[in-house]
Amino acid sequence: MEKSRRAIGGIGALGPGVDVEEIRRELEKVSGEFHRQREQEYRVLEQSEKERLRRLWISGPAIRPNLEEKDDWQQELKEMKLAYDLRINRLKQELSVKIT
Repeated sequence: MEKSRRAIGGIGALGPGVDVEEIRRELEKVSGEFHRQREQEYRVLEQSEKERLRRLWISGPAIRPNLEEKDDWQQELKEMKLAYDLRINRLKQELSVKIT
């Protein structure tokens, strides 16, 4: 998403008279939503994994499951990215129409 933000900024600088501010704001909104959902889903899965470990008598404040390596998390993240990528692609199409 960082690449998209930079690209929109560059297009705005190169194309005077092209108002990309609305698309930039929407991109920021989508990016924020993605990061919030990612954190929320991560916390839910982390709590579930901690509970699973607790049932195995593995617990304590230092226990932090490494979800980045778990297939469940990778699949969840992939699905989230797909949904947000669709929204980003729509914004790119809108931007393309504005600059042509």
